Amino acid sequence: MSKSFAKTQILGHAGGNPVFQISSNGYAVAEFSVATNEQRKNTQTGEYVEHTSWHNVVAFDKLAEVVRDRVHKGDRVLFDGRLTTSSWEDKQTGQKRYRADIIVTDISLLTPAPEPQAGARAVPGAANGPAAENSAGATCDEKDDLSSIF
Repeated sequence: MSKSFAKTQILGHAGGNPVFQISSNGYAVAEFSVATNEQRKNTQTGEYVEHTSWHNVVAFDKLAEVVRDRVHKGDRVLFDGRLTTSSWEDKQTGQKRYRADIIVTDISLLTPAPEPQAGARAVPGAANGPAAENSAGATCDEKDDLSSIF
């Protein structure tokens, strides 16, 4: 079978602070949502209306640590990732459910880091400054199935 892939690039704002955890297999995992906006023309009125799309985002290992330390609600982020989907049967309704996640492979933090307070230390392992890119060249290992790491 020939190789195929689902790569995506997102520029948006973090919808909330990331949720960070260590999986049962020892992987660092950070999950957060990102909002993107676009203008769409209303075909009935001719006016442009802003439409917001929300994306589920997951980072692993060093990238998860960078996200944990540097991404906050409202921050502007640019990242590359691969699109994955998972499905399961809802235990209450019996219906099949689907979820799409973007697995981060590279990230640029476009919101400047706050200036350290007097006596405060910089976050270890995180680049400090505007547009700091995935601290220390962190990249995401290939993880095929999110359910297998928890």
